[in-house]
Amino acid sequence: MLPPLKQSSFLYKSKTRYYRISLRKSLFGELVCIMQWGGLKNQLGGFKIKLLKDRSVFEKEVVRIHRKRLSRGYILQ
Repeated sequence: MLPPLKQSSFLYKSKTRYYRISLRKSLFGELVCIMQWGGLKNQLGGFKIKLLKDRSVFEKEVVRIHRKRLSRGYILQ
């Protein structure tokens, strides 16, 4: 099952880890995809910021990440 693509933020959790993907606008009006990950029991983690052409690119990225997260045992919150 695919996530509802009208949302602009998705949170995946496993027992010990999380992964979040969000769509935001930059100060210059560009669409930005922000991917954050880390541990639930520690302060370790990271993030990645990606500039996007339009929302359809974000939707494709969400579908790709959704499949990968589910295959690794994460649950969409």
